[in-house]
Amino acid sequence: MHTNTENTLAEGDYVIMSKQAYKLKSPQRGDIVLIESDLYDSVTGQKRLIIKRVVGMPGDSINIENNKLYINGEYYSEDYIKGDSTPALDIPPQNSEVTVPEDHYYVLGDNRLSSVDSRTDMIGFIDSACIKGKAVFRLYPFSTISRF
Repeated sequence: MHTNTENTLAEGDYVIMSKQAYKLKSPQRGDIVLIESDLYDSVTGQKRLIIKRVVGMPGDSINIENNKLYINGEYYSEDYIKGDSTPALDIPPQNSEVTVPEDHYYVLGDNRLSSVDSRTDMIGFIDSACIKGKAVFRLYPFSTISRF
């Protein structure tokens, strides 16, 4: 298994987002999406936009066992995550299973050891209305320009 040692995105990266990406279709597993979270920016007082990867679709069963992610009972191999571990946190707790509610998504950061994502009560399942667009291109820093 390939193990990524670099972050897919880092603080300060500039990305181009498509707001139209989900006008005619729903987010797909593996998409990197921009989400209006319930977290607040301490400086502006506004809700923070966060960038995460969609891994769980509506109706999917999610389980994290022995630091491995399982979707619908199948191990979900991911070559883009940093490291080789997806620790369980609040949702679902270790060796427990949860079902993604209708019209919601389960999102994870690619750096699982330091990501605040759907595994935490602070984020939880993402309502589709909170997904503001799809990240399609990293523009800056110039040395890492890439398409997603």
